[in-house]
Amino acid sequence: MQEVIIRKAYEVWNSEPTMTVPQLSKINCPVLVLTGDDEPFSNQHTVELYEAIPNARLAIVPGSSHFVVKEKPKFVQQLIKDFYRNLDYPITTWPRLRKEQTEKLNNS
Repeated sequence: MQEVIIRKAYEVWNSEPTMTVPQLSKINCPVLVLTGDDEPFSNQHTVELYEAIPNARLAIVPGSSHFVVKEKPKFVQQLIKDFYRNLDYPITTWPRLRKEQTEKLNNS
């Protein structure tokens, strides 16, 4: 049974999701992209996903895999609580991705 589940999981990983970067860029709500640093796929893919979503936050949890929620439950809970505590557009001190939005908010 486990072999069947694993095979199906790999089928899903290879075929889904099918959203494109332009589709991701239309997501306007706050999004927490949460991942382990030892995922079965590229961390570059995760960063691309995060950078495509205008109001996203990225959390790469060290020393964890795709099972980050089970491996680091307290840390993940804290990240999620922090995310929900303030869903406003994040203003950072030295922005790279959010520079234009940060400047607009600071000038208004």
